[in-house]
Amino acid sequence: MSTLPTVLEDAWNAAGPKLQQIGATLADVVSHSPRFFRVTQLDAELLDQELLQLLLEPIHRVFSLVDVCCTL
Repeated sequence: MSTLPTVLEDAWNAAGPKLQQIGATLADVVSHSPRFFRVTQLDAELLDQELLQLLLEPIHRVFSLVDVCCTL
């Protein structure tokens, strides 16, 4: 019966060639420099305004349904 460290070491050694093959494939795919998209301050401001509108719309609808008639 094999011990756990031996079993793990055997599994690691068996997976080694496949891991190297995957690493080489990824190196080919990621060889180009990644693109970074920049958001300008104006774009961020417009996005903030749109998000605020989207979040406030349901709140406005809920409060428009509330009848604020107080009779004392």
